Amino acid sequence: MALSYPRSEVAQLMWSIQKSCEAIHRVMVDPGFSATHQEINQRYHALGQLEDQLATYIGTEKATDTMYNIYNHVMNQPGTSDIRTPQQSS
Repeated sequence: MALSYPRSEVAQLMWSIQKSCEAIHRVMVDPGFSATHQEINQRYHALGQLEDQLATYIGTEKATDTMYNIYNHVMNQPGTSDIRTPQQSS
């Protein structure tokens, strides 16, 4: 029997996880954004809560895999400090 769950809830949770990861990434790589250690911990705690909510729909293991895949994808994106301007041709 296939697991049935409301896809819109799952999609919304996955979107929220991605946006939370993007916010954490910005704080870590963009000099224009800053946060205290406590604020960063709160963001990670909120991310864990989103993972727990996702697990109610798709199971703990799949929710953890999904969360880590999104997290790794976002965290491996170049930050604004990594943007390089094109070299001018001579």
